[in-house]
Amino acid sequence: FMDQFACACSMPGYATLLDCRDNSHMEVPSSFSDATWVVVNSGIRRQLAEGGYAHKVAGVHNAIDQVNARLGPESHFTRFLQQDDIDALGPEAGLSEKEVRLLKHVCSENYRVHAMRYALEKKDPEAAGTLLNLGHQSLSHVFRVSTPAIDSFVDHAQALDGVFGIRLTGAGLGGSLVALVATSALEAVLPELEASLPNPEGAVYRIPRFVRGVEIWRP
Repeated sequence: FMDQFACACSMPGYATLLDCRDNSHMEVPSSFSDATWVVVNSGIRRQLAEGGYAHKVAGVHNAIDQVNARLGPESHFTRFLQQDDIDALGPEAGLSEKEVRLLKHVCSENYRVHAMRYALEKKDPEAAGTLLNLGHQSLSHVFRVSTPAIDSFVDHAQALDGVFGIRLTGAGLGGSLVALVATSALEAVLPELEASLPNPEGAVYRIPRFVRGVEIWRP
């Protein structure tokens, strides 16, 4: 639902913060005076079935059900459980090591979403870039939906002067990445990213502005 909502309802110049629990949303300013968004098509086609993505989603739902059962009928699963709380609740709720790991990613990702909102509102590209990097680290090592080729590309990109941060988007296992790059460094960084793509069929796109969603045009 998130992708469809973004395509249909996005506003020019804003990122959309969507709460999928109740479909409430708000617009968050997305531009920086000294940084530019960059989208990277890795050229690696997603293989969600081979990567077991559906099993990971099922594992998350099962972990939530188990935690709710452990906390009692009056409890409501919080999307912002601390990592230590998950470690403590895991054995009590009968979670497997994998389910604990999956739950840690989901809860930490929810924290990062709200932290990104504040970074955007403060127009702080360094903070936003750090959140991108932390997000990719969690996707790669905790949720485990990255690939060695993409991780190598991310490592190279993060080492480039002027790259504030970069991470996989969506379900991972290929697909695209989003990066935040200092505007003054674009001329040097973009060719470096293009030259180090995991697949030469990929591409790098500078995103000068966020545009609105789908419109109806009438003659």
